[in-house]
Amino acid sequence: MASQYRKVIYYIRKNPKFASFLLVAPGLILLALFFSSLFFTLRASFYRYALGGLSEPTLTLENYIKFLTDPLYQKYMWDTLRLSGINAIVALLMGYPVAYFLVRSKSSKIRGTILMLIVIPNLVNYLIYMLALILMLRDHGIINETLIFLRIIREPIPLMYSEVAVLIGILIWCLPYVVLSLTGSIQSIDTALEDAAQSLGASKLQTFVKITFPLSLPGIALAALLAFVGGITSFVAPLMLGGGHVSFISNLIYNKVVVLSDYPFGSAASVILLSVSLMIMFGINKLLMRKFKVQ
Repeated sequence: MASQYRKVIYYIRKNPKFASFLLVAPGLILLALFFSSLFFTLRASFYRYALGGLSEPTLTLENYIKFLTDPLYQKYMWDTLRLSGINAIVALLMGYPVAYFLVRSKSSKIRGTILMLIVIPNLVNYLIYMLALILMLRDHGIINETLIFLRIIREPIPLMYSEVAVLIGILIWCLPYVVLSLTGSIQSIDTALEDAAQSLGASKLQTFVKITFPLSLPGIALAALLAFVGGITSFVAPLMLGGGHVSFISNLIYNKVVVLSDYPFGSAASVILLSVSLMIMFGINKLLMRKFKVQ
């Protein structure tokens, strides 16, 4: 066994190209699995659903036509895009001040504490987040009980199984990535430009509006894209916090494939969701490239 091992090592040393192939082989295998799954999903989306959870291998566009023309499925798509857009806006409004303070803070202890508070929660399982939110948002949860105790309200506010609950669940997952993305963008801005503006009489607010904010626009666009796509593809939060009362396309795909075994329609909805996500990413990238090429 030892002699065979030495032979393998000797062969790798004599053939550096083979060693390079071994390094990239795991990545190639993952890419092959990824694209093969996309291929089979695309193929299944053109099949026809049959009773009993079977699929007829007959090429048809009826799954796409049904999704794009039925008002029910249009509502699923619209609600998903709308809530994902709101999530992106709220994540930027909450994340930008944190990222700016993290970069511009002169205390290393404060920066380390903020970074720790951002990173450590991501080490916790996402399901634990959802269970904690359920305990907080339910009718007799922490929020309602506290408001009743303070006599702000008399009866519990129905927070669970609402769009607000789903947005909170998605936001908790997206916010750390938004903050870290914005941190890198703000950190890359040369502080000498801000010092020069202030030395010429600009106030801190004018410096931020005319220099810092415009230079951080690429990071803002990337962070918004991360939050938006993260919202579109979210599954656990709409399922656990929406409870079937919030229209989300990921839950529609789950119900069609897992509950009803309608693989063709679920595959078509998945392809449409992927196409919308790619078009949004391509559009934002196109706008950014055009803007900063001109500059």
